[in-house]
Amino acid sequence: MSANGIESELQFAVQNADEIASVLIAAGADVDAPCDAYEGRCPTTMNLLVSSDHPTEAGVAGRLVELLCSAGAAVDGPVDDGSPLGTALYFATLDCAAALIARGARQDNPVFAAAAGNAAWVQSWLDGDESITVRAAPEFFPLSPDRAVAAEQALVFASMCGQTNVVRLLLDRGVNVNANPPGSHWTATPLHTAAIQGQTVVVELLLRRGADPKLADTRHQSMPIDWLRHARGPRRALVREVAALLDGHA
Repeated sequence: MSANGIESELQFAVQNADEIASVLIAAGADVDAPCDAYEGRCPTTMNLLVSSDHPTEAGVAGRLVELLCSAGAAVDGPVDDGSPLGTALYFATLDCAAALIARGARQDNPVFAAAAGNAAWVQSWLDGDESITVRAAPEFFPLSPDRAVAAEQALVFASMCGQTNVVRLLLDRGVNVNANPPGSHWTATPLHTAAIQGQTVVVELLLRRGADPKLADTRHQSMPIDWLRHARGPRRALVREVAALLDGHA
């Protein structure tokens, strides 16, 4: 269902991966079978799936997540640490993240709640409401213990996932629209992450609120418009309107 940690020539998009997975599950395959790929950072089938480009390119990633969950895979991982959603966000496989959230993945840290569009939880966290439960992110996920930086990270991931209400809330509360907090392979400023995912409404909002389209990210030293050529799968069609917005603003 995924292609991770193997020879490059064996990695490709499989259009009917969900049909193959159904056959394997029907034959008794363990949907939470353990795996030690990447020194244990992707310990199950689900984690391997949501960290792989190839199911996303094939357009079957979300369906595969649904299939695994329906067959009993732990939506928050076998040790209940939220690692499937954390991995999906870390690698920006948004169909996987959406499927996990729809299946009830935990939303009890600022990034997970922001990515899920849970504005009420995010607002309570910003207000310091002690009645909400705040749990740590998975160990590999770079959620900062500093509340100000964590709020910036929440803005980055809310922008990536197109959660306009959460983006607006965080901006209204003074979070830096041009923040470039620690993240993952696919994170930089909120404008970078929204642009590459084709989140047109969020891109418009960020630009209105002062996002700088000429700001380079710290990892690749590229502007948001430069990121568009790296959009994956169905997101490639969505970034065309974003390109026009960025060009027009510049």
